[in-house]
Amino acid sequence: MLSYTRLMARLIGSVCDHPEIMAAYDATYMEPRRVLFGEILDRAKAEGALRPDADIENIMDMFIGAMITRLLLRGRPEGIEEVRDYIDRLFAQLFAEP
Repeated sequence: MLSYTRLMARLIGSVCDHPEIMAAYDATYMEPRRVLFGEILDRAKAEGALRPDADIENIMDMFIGAMITRLLLRGRPEGIEEVRDYIDRLFAQLFAEP
């Protein structure tokens, strides 16, 4: 995980001077995952777990922003379990109670 946070920090830091680097990373790594995440959220919306008017694009942006904040700006997590717990808490904020 340490190497991933360093990579992300360097990628984000390079956006102004070398946007093509982030574009390549986005196209090969982020976009396929964003598409899959969007499909999962669409399914959750169709099943009534999300509000009917939920904006999937905004939810994805909020989730990604929260993860960047947690991983890069608030100090590195102790380990993968801390990251998983954070993700679980993010999802708990998005989805309606059954």
